[in-house]
Amino acid sequence: MNHSEQIRHHRFLESTFWKVLGVASMCILEFLVIGALFTAFWSAALKSHSKTDLIREQMGSKTFEVVSDLAEGSQPLTDPSETNLRFTVNEVNEDGKETELLDTSSDEESLRKEIFWLCVRGDSAAPWIASKEEVQKLTKAEWTEVSVYQCTVTLVTPFTAKDDISSLCATMDFAEKHGRYAIPAAICFTIILILILVYEFCAAGHRKGKDGITLLAIDYCPFDLGTFLMAIFTFICLPTAGAIVDMTSSLEEINTAMLATLAALSLAWSLVFFTYLMSLARRVKTKRVLKGTLIGWVCKKLVSLGKFLGELLPEFWQRLIVLALYLIMQFGASAAIGRVEGIIFFLVSAVIGGTVLHSLWMQKQTCIASEELCGGNLNYQISEQTIEKMYGGMRSQAENLNQIRDTVAQAVDKQVKSERLKTELIANVGHDIRTPLTSIINYVDLLGKDHTAEQEKEYLDVLSRQTKRLQKLTEDVLESSKADSGNVEVHLEKTSVAEIVDQAYGEYEEKMAQAELETVINVPEDLYVTADGRLLWRILRNLLSNAAKYSAPKSRVYVVARKTDAKDENQVSENQVSIEIKNVSREKLNISADELMERFVRGDSSRHSEGSGLGLDIARSLCSLMGGRLDIQIDGDLFKAAVILKAA
Repeated sequence: MNHSEQIRHHRFLESTFWKVLGVASMCILEFLVIGALFTAFWSAALKSHSKTDLIREQMGSKTFEVVSDLAEGSQPLTDPSETNLRFTVNEVNEDGKETELLDTSSDEESLRKEIFWLCVRGDSAAPWIASKEEVQKLTKAEWTEVSVYQCTVTLVTPFTAKDDISSLCATMDFAEKHGRYAIPAAICFTIILILILVYEFCAAGHRKGKDGITLLAIDYCPFDLGTFLMAIFTFICLPTAGAIVDMTSSLEEINTAMLATLAALSLAWSLVFFTYLMSLARRVKTKRVLKGTLIGWVCKKLVSLGKFLGELLPEFWQRLIVLALYLIMQFGASAAIGRVEGIIFFLVSAVIGGTVLHSLWMQKQTCIASEELCGGNLNYQISEQTIEKMYGGMRSQAENLNQIRDTVAQAVDKQVKSERLKTELIANVGHDIRTPLTSIINYVDLLGKDHTAEQEKEYLDVLSRQTKRLQKLTEDVLESSKADSGNVEVHLEKTSVAEIVDQAYGEYEEKMAQAELETVINVPEDLYVTADGRLLWRILRNLLSNAAKYSAPKSRVYVVARKTDAKDENQVSENQVSIEIKNVSREKLNISADELMERFVRGDSSRHSEGSGLGLDIARSLCSLMGGRLDIQIDGDLFKAAVILKAA
């Protein structure tokens, strides 16, 4: 929808004319829907009962009224201007003799004639219909108690009066003629009514020249109060409309005399109801349906009162008072029930109350522990005797609270260690970078002064060495960062351990000899792992580089690889391969294995040696990328590094 269409759309919703027209149309459609449903009802009635039977029932009902009036001695309603029925009423005695009581018959053409036998007891004026055979079977004793009337009722045509019979016939004729269209018409009118109602819901709250939903004064009235008033108004209108309909005697009178009153009443109810619906729509759009309700206001006040009273007493005593009131009520109820049943009822209530009280006590203990821990008292613990008296979830919660101290202490130690390592990291990086950088600056300065050719060569050698050292440090930092972030391509495949070990050792064989180290290699030729050969070579190269730098002169370096069939003491699981490199340190290993794995860490006594201290960290990260791990063990001066990977 483009901008102009949106403007037209909102103008359509903001139009007062269309809103008023919609409300008027809904009022008219209400009458049409009710009329169509009324027609459908009579059409269904004509299908289940014939027109003749319905007219006969109406004639019998009028006959009841006439005979009742005669039995009571009052004048029945038989004026030809007020009824289309003509009556001939004869009282019949035991001998069959008839006494004429009423005769309104005429020579008018009749549409239907019916004969009714009505019996009236002496103690009641209300007659009942009987057949001629039932009358003939009455005994002498029954004749003394019952008055029998023979009534001949004729329905004349054409109708000269507007009575119930003419209204019934007109209704049945209309339903018989239009009944087949009643249900489709009702459905169509209902659909149109719903569509208009949807438009009114969409347009509710939109006003010309204002953005968003505009609320009216009625929308600030509590919604539950408005609903209550709407219900009362409905209960007033429905009986009033029913009373107006009951006051009429024919369909013609409804259409003429009472139609205006019914229409005004229906219009008033419709306007009030649609006003209620539109207010509901605006409340829904602004999310104010429940906001400001009387029930919500009362609940809010009750909660505020509860909080105020709760501040006067501790929580435990509040619940204890509630429990005491509960037991008092149960005692009164048990006293009202009876002796034995009441005692049993009270004992059960007391057990339930005791259980609740014990639950409150357990909750109180856990609340105290939580408050102490939140206050920083990490030494607080719930006593074992108290925990033994607890059960269920409260006991588990108490045990968990006791374990929080150890967990928090470990977290604090870890954080302190992390901060210390971070400080050492900054210091070590600064030292490692500053040393070669200082040399470079100094020798560049010397090159700018007078010097001999031999000195220039010496200066350039130092610059070359320190530059390579700084370059190596930078490459190690980048490589460690990439390995830790996982930004390294890994291609796992079946890899020969012996082949990778030979390649790595071949690179450092000369350095090992220069350091006066004897290398002992014990790697089976048929040993394979699932790894990336390139990454595994870099891991072994870093480990052999550390061995060449930090091993004691004239010592041995062992390179051993093995496959385990079951879990061993080094936590090597089944179907894994351990590649171990062991050497004796030249300096004292004054650092733990965990700290040795941190970045830029080499031990205090090894600070003078060249290196970045990132070799083990890089090896650990690369092992993790291949689904393995790097284990470090220190036993005195013995240093052992184990690369553990999945066997292929």
